[in-house]
Amino acid sequence: MPTWVAPEIAALLSRYVGPDWWDLDPADGRWHAVHEIAAAELWEIHGQLKRRLLELVKERAETPHEVDMNALTIGFGRRFAPYKRANLLLRDRPRLTKLLRNSRRPVQILFAGKSHPADQPGKDIVAGIVGLAREEPRVIFLKDYDITLARHLVQGADIWLNNPRRFLEASGTSGMKAGANGGLNVSVLDGWWDEAYRPELGWAIPSAATLDRQDVDDLAEAEGLYRLLEREVVPAFYDRDENGIPLRWVEMMKASIRHVVTQFAARRMVIDYFNAAYGPGARRVEQLRLLPDWGG
Repeated sequence: MPTWVAPEIAALLSRYVGPDWWDLDPADGRWHAVHEIAAAELWEIHGQLKRRLLELVKERAETPHEVDMNALTIGFGRRFAPYKRANLLLRDRPRLTKLLRNSRRPVQILFAGKSHPADQPGKDIVAGIVGLAREEPRVIFLKDYDITLARHLVQGADIWLNNPRRFLEASGTSGMKAGANGGLNVSVLDGWWDEAYRPELGWAIPSAATLDRQDVDDLAEAEGLYRLLEREVVPAFYDRDENGIPLRWVEMMKASIRHVVTQFAARRMVIDYFNAAYGPGARRVEQLRLLPDWGG
């Protein structure tokens, strides 16, 4: 977990929770202190991480773009395999344009990733996004996707978007990394998000997918995603107090950090493997050794 959590967020956790925050059990009472972090302090740190990301965006954008520090920034970074549907949000261009160019509540989308050289449908998706980015200034395709860019994306994006076809997502580790940094996930209930989702720390894209009719599923889920952004996500981001801080949003950031850091880390994975597999397996071997006919 310390590999992907921004140093600024890690410093906050060290100060409020403890220097060994990454190694504490989820039930440890010290985790309650995450909710005592001042909203202004967390929002300021997020702003620093967002500025750092957008500075890198200026260098990595496929075409020159003017980025907006104050706009709701959606991050999408992963392999461009067709089932991950990087172009789901592009299905209704007029509706997308209206969402992006709202003068009072603007949105910008950062796309990053690569397709396999032999994956022609995936390469077609990349080409479609690059083409849109050349026409729409608030859609940005970032070239040369690598670990540095991935780290800045998961640390600085306001929203992490993940919309694969249900039942096909293996895990979704980028969403875990974003959530640990206070990014709020907007995702289909698949992979890790099917276990992690709570209304207080992100949003679930409505889906009744069966995989029998992919075109119908895609259309319905695109509609659900547009509606979710228009009615819930964007209003929540721009609902500010007198100091310009989105208090409900920041409370969701705190909930995301606490839940994801404690529940979706390599530490938990190793402990789960030990408790559910290695430990019982070792005990069973010892039981077998005691049998009269044990030949080991």
